[in-house]
Amino acid sequence: MKKTYLLIIAAALAFAGCSKNGPDTPRDPNAWMYDESLPVPVLMGDMGAEPMTRAVVEDIDNITIGIYGLDVSDGQDAWTLTGAYNKSSKVNSILINNESATVTDGKVVFTKGTKYYPLNSSNKFNFYAYYPQGSTQTNVHCSDDGTYFYADYTIGYDDILWDEAEATDFEYKKDESTYRISGYNAAYIRKINEYGALNENLPKLELQHKLTALKFKLYATKEAAEALNTAGAVITGLTIDDTYTKGSLIIADKRTTGNQKGKFITDEESIGKIALKEGGDPKFEISDFSSLPDLDKDDNTYTIDFGDELLLAPNPESKSFKGRLHIKLSGITQDLPIELTDPDLNGSGQNFEAGMRYTYTIKVKGPEEIAAFAELKEWSDIDGGFVDTDDEGEPID
Repeated sequence: MKKTYLLIIAAALAFAGCSKNGPDTPRDPNAWMYDESLPVPVLMGDMGAEPMTRAVVEDIDNITIGIYGLDVSDGQDAWTLTGAYNKSSKVNSILINNESATVTDGKVVFTKGTKYYPLNSSNKFNFYAYYPQGSTQTNVHCSDDGTYFYADYTIGYDDILWDEAEATDFEYKKDESTYRISGYNAAYIRKINEYGALNENLPKLELQHKLTALKFKLYATKEAAEALNTAGAVITGLTIDDTYTKGSLIIADKRTTGNQKGKFITDEESIGKIALKEGGDPKFEISDFSSLPDLDKDDNTYTIDFGDELLLAPNPESKSFKGRLHIKLSGITQDLPIELTDPDLNGSGQNFEAGMRYTYTIKVKGPEEIAAFAELKEWSDIDGGFVDTDDEGEPID
């Protein structure tokens, strides 16, 4: 009888304890700030970026990213896809393992709820964000020696973004002495909060473009556009030839030599073609002048967008991309060779850099002649100049 009585009392106490933080009395999300017995949440500073994506997404908000939180202090075992162990601190070396997160008003929100730092641990964690998020079932891998994570991608149509929030130190004064605490960990977060420096010292991720963007427009005078329609000529697509079609993003890397975190590495065996419009792909609209936009009254010309952007691997050693413009006339499709060059207007000495958008305007002079000129616009809007192409090409009539 006594045993039964104790069990009932224990059950009642457990029920009371659970109901303390039930639906009617939610836990204060900031309670950790004044109660050191509570775990410290993983908080992120406001994110920044204006990614150009092939999809409807136009800015950083509402995209889903993948995040890793990894121990960069000494003593950890090799990373694996499922976890790792730090022999020194006896905690998991992988705090966040490719967790999905969304960005709302610049704030990172983990899809599966708040994450927490280990209690009473001095481990230093770095955070890595990337987009599009992959999975271990499809394209995310860990190197054989457990030193880096990477994601494989097909190149051409999706923006690839990455950034790291690197563990740092925070200095503060106490009793006329200066102290330093290393982050990111629970003690670090508590200390920057104590000294009123929480927001400016939280991990902050500013996603960077890892590919080069090519944007295309069609341009014609009023007379040329009408002649094009009369002849029944239609520009049906464009293909970039002899370019990389696959590559890998190094998400995180703990090697002391040869570290390649954040680098996009092309697959040298993946040389092929990437089409802006080919084979009736429903993702693109066929661009012609059969339905003319408003006439530019200043110079009596039309300019229309031509398909979506292509996102290609940066090619700093090459001064041009070569390709073909596809033209259909009288039911026969023929190709006009084109060459897209980088005029290096930003003076970097490099060509086709990551994070740069190149706008190429294809000038249609009539059904018998098509040329192209280009302007370079960085994602921070740097104006460009003219580029030569093969005006002769192949006859289309």
